[in-house]
Amino acid sequence: IGPEVHIADFEFACKAGTEAMFVALGLVEAGRVEYAMAIGADTSQGAPDDALEFSASAGGAAYVFGVEHLVAEVVETYSYTSDTADFWRREGEFYPRHGGRFTGEPAYFKHVLAASRAIMDSASAGSSWKRGGWFRRWATRTRARRRRGWPRSSTSPNRAT
Repeated sequence: IGPEVHIADFEFACKAGTEAMFVALGLVEAGRVEYAMAIGADTSQGAPDDALEFSASAGGAAYVFGVEHLVAEVVETYSYTSDTADFWRREGEFYPRHGGRFTGEPAYFKHVLAASRAIMDSASAGSSWKRGGWFRRWATRTRARRRRGWPRSSTSPNRAT
């Protein structure tokens, strides 16, 4: 590609990839660009023998947004954000620290379950879409299923409905 492109570098772990997707979608929907690409990538930076080393990994994904030749359509977006510090790194420290169990219930689970509830309740999609979802962590799938009364198959890791 040439130098006449718009490029932005988003930071802040998982939120960065989400924001890149939101901006790419917004640029396409506003008609400012014909296509936009959002790329998210991250790697675990847990210290040796820390829980992060065993529970987090590395990964990446790239999404191209446009108005023609679609593979999927964005039906709804929703943002749920708070100032909840579940990970931090002091200046000069090589590895980040995390809040242990605090990282789960008041941080990750609270945000994912509240956001999924809100987007499903506000979406104009058919009722079958509101009967399940995809969540990246097993514990979240289990909690979401139990709290929403969904059948076990509704939150499988392969669900793409």
